[in-house]
Amino acid sequence: MSVVRAARLMPIGAMALNLLAATPVDAQPARQPAGSVTYTLPQNPIHLPIHDRLKAERWLERMQAVFQTFRLPRPVALKIESCGEVDASFSRGTVGLCYEYLHVVMRRIESGQLAAWVTPGEALAGAFVDVVLHEFSHALVEQLRLPVLGREEEAADQLSAYMILQFGGDDAAGLIRGTAHMYLSWIIFFQSRALAPLGSGVSPREARPHPTAGQRLYNLVCLALGSDHEAYAVLAKAVDLPQERAKDCTGEFAQIERAWRALVRPHVNPALDAEVRRELGFFTSVK
Repeated sequence: MSVVRAARLMPIGAMALNLLAATPVDAQPARQPAGSVTYTLPQNPIHLPIHDRLKAERWLERMQAVFQTFRLPRPVALKIESCGEVDASFSRGTVGLCYEYLHVVMRRIESGQLAAWVTPGEALAGAFVDVVLHEFSHALVEQLRLPVLGREEEAADQLSAYMILQFGGDDAAGLIRGTAHMYLSWIIFFQSRALAPLGSGVSPREARPHPTAGQRLYNLVCLALGSDHEAYAVLAKAVDLPQERAKDCTGEFAQIERAWRALVRPHVNPALDAEVRRELGFFTSVK
C-alpha cells in the first residue's frame, strides 16, 4: 500500500505493571522470536548510499527490537528493497520499505526544504520510524485480530503515533516533529503532481484508503497535543492546528489510550523495555 500514499506518558514497561502482577513470571517469555532483517541491494545505484548507511548503522535491526516487544503468534520480518515507486507495505508477514521512499525524504532534506521547527535528523528519523511502525501496525491488526471500526490505514497511523509517544519527553517530540514534517512534505509532493479528476469531479486521491496528507498531519499533531499540551503546543501552533480541533485532542488521545490498554497492552513484554529504549534512542541522534 502506497505511502505517497508528553503530562509525561508512562513507558511501555510501566504501562504493563498490572499485567506483570497478574501473570506468573515464568509465563513471561524473555523474547519474541526474531523476524529476519534484509537489506536488499538497490537496483538503482543512486540508492546505494542509503543501503550502506542503514546497514552500517543497523537501522532495521533497531526497529526489529521494537517488533520483538510484542508477543505475536508469528515473527514479523523487515526488509528494504527497490520497488520502482515511493512505497512501503506489510504483506505476507513482512514489513517492506522502499529505497525510493527514503530517497525522496532525503532529497527534500538535502535541498533545505525544512520547516524552522524541525532538524534534518528529526526529519529523517521521524519519517523512517513512523513508516516502519505504521506498516508494523498492520501486522498487529492482523496477528492480534484487533477490531477496527473504520479504515485500517487510520488505525495504523494512530497506533504508530501512540507507540512513538510512549518513548516520552524530548525523544518522542523529535520523532513527532519529524513525522509531522514528512506529512507536510507529502502535501507539497501531491500538489506538484495533480491527477485528473474522476467523473464525479473529485480527485482520485480522495478515494484512497489512506487519509489525505493534510488529515494525517493534523491527526498526528492532535494526538501529540492530547498526550501533552505543554510539550506540543508550539508544534500545534506551527502547523496551524485549528482551535476547534485542538480542544478535542485530549479526548482523542484518551480514546486511543483506552483502546491500547484493552487490546494491545496485554501483548507487550515489559522485560524488553530498556532494550527497546536503547535501540530507539539511536534515532534521536541521527544527523
